[in-house]
Amino acid sequence: MKKFEYVIKDELGFHARPSAKLVKEAGKFESKATIICNGKEADVSKLFAIMALGAKKGEGIIIPEAIIDKTMGIIPAGTLLPVALAS
Repeated sequence: MKKFEYVIKDELGFHARPSAKLVKEAGKFESKATIICNGKEADVSKLFAIMALGAKKGEGIIIPEAIIDKTMGIIPAGTLLPVALAS
């Protein structure tokens, strides 16, 4: 299965604001997805789990699977990160 990889560019890392946006966007879909950083995994629907990853600038994060939604079909999970990272 395809995966989406992103290297964090923000000086503050993957902090509360993008984490909250990711959780909000993930809540729109029926399926579960995970995010991985430094070998640790977190459910994208759990804010504190994402923040506990402690993803810092220069580190890579991965969303490894697709999301299956009732109305939209299969959506690449990587579409969540651009929404979370938008200003």
